[in-house]
Amino acid sequence: MKKYLLFLTLLFSSLIFPQTVTINEPQTKYTVRHYYGVSPEFSYYQFNSDHDLGHYNVAYGKWMDWVSCYKISLAGVPPGYPIKSITLTANITQQEYTPNNFVVNISKLPNNTDLSTGSSNAEPLYNAISTAGSSIGSFKYSDTFSQDIKSSITSGDFSDNYIIIGVKDASSLDNSRAKISISLAVTYYLPLALTVDNNFVDNSGNGTHGQVSVDGTTQTVPSSGVSLTRNIGQNLTLSAISLQQDNQGYQRTWHTGTISSSDWTRNGVSKSPYQTYSFSVAEDDGGKTYMANLRKICNVTFQNSFTGNGNGGTITVNGQNCSSPTSQFQVVELNPITAYAQSQTINNINYTFSQWNDGNTSNPRTFFPSSHYNYSANFIGKPTNSGEYVNFGSSVGQPIVIYWIDNSNTNVTQYQIWRRVKHNGVVGPNTHIGTVNRGVQSFTDYSYLLTASYSADLIWYDVRAYYSIEGTYSDPQWSAVFGEYDLAPKIKDDNSNNIITVASELPTKYSISNYPNPFNPSTTIKYQLPESGHVTIKVYDILGKEVATLVNENKQAGYHKIDFDGSKLTSGIYIYTIKANNFAQSKKMIIAK
Repeated sequence: MKKYLLFLTLLFSSLIFPQTVTINEPQTKYTVRHYYGVSPEFSYYQFNSDHDLGHYNVAYGKWMDWVSCYKISLAGVPPGYPIKSITLTANITQQEYTPNNFVVNISKLPNNTDLSTGSSNAEPLYNAISTAGSSIGSFKYSDTFSQDIKSSITSGDFSDNYIIIGVKDASSLDNSRAKISISLAVTYYLPLALTVDNNFVDNSGNGTHGQVSVDGTTQTVPSSGVSLTRNIGQNLTLSAISLQQDNQGYQRTWHTGTISSSDWTRNGVSKSPYQTYSFSVAEDDGGKTYMANLRKICNVTFQNSFTGNGNGGTITVNGQNCSSPTSQFQVVELNPITAYAQSQTINNINYTFSQWNDGNTSNPRTFFPSSHYNYSANFIGKPTNSGEYVNFGSSVGQPIVIYWIDNSNTNVTQYQIWRRVKHNGVVGPNTHIGTVNRGVQSFTDYSYLLTASYSADLIWYDVRAYYSIEGTYSDPQWSAVFGEYDLAPKIKDDNSNNIITVASELPTKYSISNYPNPFNPSTTIKYQLPESGHVTIKVYDILGKEVATLVNENKQAGYHKIDFDGSKLTSGIYIYTIKANNFAQSKKMIIAK
């Protein structure tokens, strides 16, 4: 008997799972030869390793047969780890002449097989190998020198931490002698390392990610997540803990709504929508992170923003009127909340919505907050017209006097007076005729006289309050009165050179205007001179061509007027100019035929 002490080598497939241990050679090999004959008849058994297996005709009536068994250690397979697969490989080296139909049978022997090497055990071991009934597989020598023979041996077969493999020649033909080596590759699963975490953000890297329940036990989650080790096929139950504070100032909740709903993910892929998630650990779970995606509860407030007037008033949130600024509304991130910024009046200023503090102009507007936020509605403020009580004074035939009452808001610092006239059925443009400061509550329009009825002109006046905080004016609100154009006071008619009314006082500044404008076919041009001097008044078309010289002579200080007949001119825009002493001014007039 020759007993060979061989070696085994552990080969790991990679750093991922599963891993493989490969036993390249059996640790111990036993070869038994049966030498027998028929003339004369004899038979004996002995341990002999000239060949590993085969049938040999020594001489007529004398034969030798070899069988072998291998005791393969499984010490390289870690105990308690699930086995994925076993691959048995036999490599046969031809010795002498081997027929093509040479067949090897490979069997698994009981682990209690007597492997003692005493001469008396040669025959029992030969018979055990030859008659082994648990066949693993077989192949012909001519098929291949190395063939994988796979079986479904389970970890339960590996008693005593080894396995015994027997090989024998299934052919009775002569000269089938060979050497055979056996290797066994066992693929098994190491325990998998996986991580459980909450979707918290930790900018410092030193905080925690709240808590999570693992197999019914609540654990604090470090910033790197909870590290777990589990075997493949082992059940794992994860449960997210709702309503806990994260490290960025948000309360987190397990949200089951349709928008921004919570779920469990594995490396970003959704696995379960349920707060408690049970599953069997799978082969591809190694190195993966299971994440409980809890949603932020965003604290949202709304307020009005009035320039120079604070942030009070009323704002509508989800259909309910609320005082500004509102208390906090708790909204799960990316879920909707609707607000409406109402127009309102505060301290005699009308406030109209302009835009939200992010520049959006929608109103009402649905918000989808992703963080704590204070939404602010910005407004444009204009003075109110209420309380002005515009009315008219003076007697019939006297210049029209407009009266009003100061706006109670002290930031209303000025008033503009505007006029619009309907003459001969034609309504003229809106004309700014004067500006006064706060405290002045009347304005006299010397251009028009008050009449008792609609005998000449219908005149509208508008007093526009100026809000200095925002540089805005009140909206137009016209009030009507009957009147007529006043040509009388302090005017010298340049057409006839006659004084219509002797002026009781001289003007203090230069000015020129015409009425009506637009006109057809004639208009009256009035001008005033605070001092005597040479005066030139000319009319030009829109291209700058002179079409008329109305005045070109010395004039006394005072009020003057001259008629301009445009009947021979075409419709269009014309420019009239005045030059007097160091004063020059140009204005437009329109002939509308």
